[in-house]
Amino acid sequence: MALQSRPKTQSKPSFLTSSGTFLLVFLGLLFGGALLPLATGLSLPIAWLSCGLVSLLFLLITRTRVTSFLTANLIFISGMLIVMDETSRSAIGSPAWNQALGGLVVAVWVAGLLYIVLASLVRLFGHQKVQRYFPPRVVGPTLMLAGLAALPFLVETTVISPVRDLGVSAYKSWVIFGCALVATLLFFFFKKTRKMFRLMPAAMGLSVGLISALLLDGIELLFLSKDLSQTLLLGPLGDIPQSLPIFVFQDLETYFGFWSYVHFDATALVAIVPLVLIAFGVHLTVVEPTHNPQNPDQNAQPGIDRILVGEGICTMASGLLSGIPVGVKLAHEKKVSKHSVLPILLACLAVLILSLFGFFSYFQEIFPTPIIGGTLVGVLLTIILQGFKLAFPKSAPKTFKNLIFPMVILLVGVAAITLFFIHSIFNLWSDIFVPWGILLAPLSVVVVLAFLVNTLLPFQAKVSSNEPASR
Repeated sequence: MALQSRPKTQSKPSFLTSSGTFLLVFLGLLFGGALLPLATGLSLPIAWLSCGLVSLLFLLITRTRVTSFLTANLIFISGMLIVMDETSRSAIGSPAWNQALGGLVVAVWVAGLLYIVLASLVRLFGHQKVQRYFPPRVVGPTLMLAGLAALPFLVETTVISPVRDLGVSAYKSWVIFGCALVATLLFFFFKKTRKMFRLMPAAMGLSVGLISALLLDGIELLFLSKDLSQTLLLGPLGDIPQSLPIFVFQDLETYFGFWSYVHFDATALVAIVPLVLIAFGVHLTVVEPTHNPQNPDQNAQPGIDRILVGEGICTMASGLLSGIPVGVKLAHEKKVSKHSVLPILLACLAVLILSLFGFFSYFQEIFPTPIIGGTLVGVLLTIILQGFKLAFPKSAPKTFKNLIFPMVILLVGVAAITLFFIHSIFNLWSDIFVPWGILLAPLSVVVVLAFLVNTLLPFQAKVSSNEPASR
């Protein structure tokens, strides 16, 4: 007679395991929450405050049954770069900054509301029926376009524009940009760490970029001009203004003055809200495999609808607090452990403490932009690769809906993004891109058309179980 195996009990993790979980979540919140504000000019301390608070809120909504945290969602970066343009990024707390952020706050809040509506449809009609309208053949290419749409603007604003307009050293900028980019990509493709440390490529890119900037500053001081004013980081870092407030709450008017400017901005709504379709479609393929009622190891998880509603509520809360759309970073372990909650709580509290110090706002102002550009370009390239694997899975049959349709979406999207970038540089075709005074984001237009065509045409075949998730 065969021996029956005893059910595995979930043992309490060791101190090293808990410490590793704390460090992973802390670095994930720290670096994942820093990318969008560094690129778009939003407040870095308020971004950390927002990510820490909404992560705690998400744990509360899911009843601590999902060991996860939330950071800035890079799917929205192209839309945010449109709203927070060069004029709006001039200085935190300036009238232009407050005006732009006042419109962005409402747009992100509406995006979170749309997310909740879509999640409610999942609860009413079930995951499979809703996913028929969010198939990988549409979600994949639109996810690729979300990364491609931001690439030229990031290179322009973080490297080309500082060299052209501010006289920053060209060779230093490109060296730092390249170091951050290579470090990000190498760490992502290092397979032994790729599954566990999902946000570490961003941490590696920013860290290696900072190290390269410090090395170039050292070379400048020791062997070249020996002039501290010619350095990228050491000189500005030593000129800390004496009037700098120690804590953020000492200058609430600067950091939260945008609440007096809250308004409906049609350009912000068009640039941000349609991108929810991409984020929701990607999350359907990411969350669903982790929720399997037939798997006894995962019975403690809430339903996918609760997870998606929680993400929508947290996006609305984050939008009102900082204007940053957030996304859930799934658990770093396959089995959901209730013992992982305490390290996540402590990591959130640690990030909240850091967010109180005003020094990080000054550090954000002097942070070398090539580091931001190189890291973000590397992260966006990994997102594009993720979208490609989702759009063109090896196991899918080579039919029109699975092959030609994604390629058409990509071609139309790339053409629209290219024309829009030319328009932004040379101010051409304003009648097309700015009708009635509303700036039309090309990515949003292509996304809406792609999902609309997929819905109207007879493509809604039953979603195959072998279609890959985007994990």
